[in-house]
Amino acid sequence: MGATWDAEGFRRYVLTRAKELGTETPSHIARLAGVNHGMMSKWLNGQERPSSQSATKLAKALQVPEIDLLVLAGHATRDTTDPTVPLQSRPEPHTERQLDPLLTRLATLLGEGSPISPVEQAMIRTVIERMIAPYPTRVPRARRS
Repeated sequence: MGATWDAEGFRRYVLTRAKELGTETPSHIARLAGVNHGMMSKWLNGQERPSSQSATKLAKALQVPEIDLLVLAGHATRDTTDPTVPLQSRPEPHTERQLDPLLTRLATLLGEGSPISPVEQAMIRTVIERMIAPYPTRVPRARRS
């Protein structure tokens, strides 16, 4: 079964965590995450699904595991499917893969404390997102022989 967007779960999770941090307005949450206020409102109203990149930014701003928001936004699934276990306490899927050095460099250039201006960061993100848009986001598992 593939990942599905849980719009209501996403809204509740974000607003609950924001309240715990003392940040209740969508515009303040958007500022913390570095995303557009209008998009934040659309996500919270279930009108649009956040991209995986936006869900990751939001997770960092809310100080929650990325996987929680990626699952709720429909960009990932969990190995643990017990709905009675709160998302934050579920284990993240184990992976042995090494990150490509290019990804590490991009994380440095596009992350907090970047030496690149916000305008240039946005341009880089746009180019990369357009280049990878045609490709599937999930890598197929290798077949066992």
